[in-house]
Amino acid sequence: MNDAGEARLAPTGELARSAAGGAPGPPGPRTLRRLAEVAAGRAEADLVLTGGSLVNVFTEELQAGWGLAVADGRVACVGPDQEVAARAGAAT
Repeated sequence: MNDAGEARLAPTGELARSAAGGAPGPPGPRTLRRLAEVAAGRAEADLVLTGGSLVNVFTEELQAGWGLAVADGRVACVGPDQEVAARAGAAT
């Protein structure tokens, strides 16, 4: 729990290493392949978040209905909710 009493997920893998000592280094070949597979919809993401909004920093406009898919502690895909939700699998 954080100071506001909200539950927090514990980071794992590369994300845990970055939380302990700064930003992670560049992804290795295995991670790059996995990110590409998830982005292309050929592999399941570890985490899928939908129902978010993007902020266009140029126009300050909010664009609703966007999500992101995470694989190996890194963002693999950002897009409209329907496209991102397709990256979820049974274990997601």
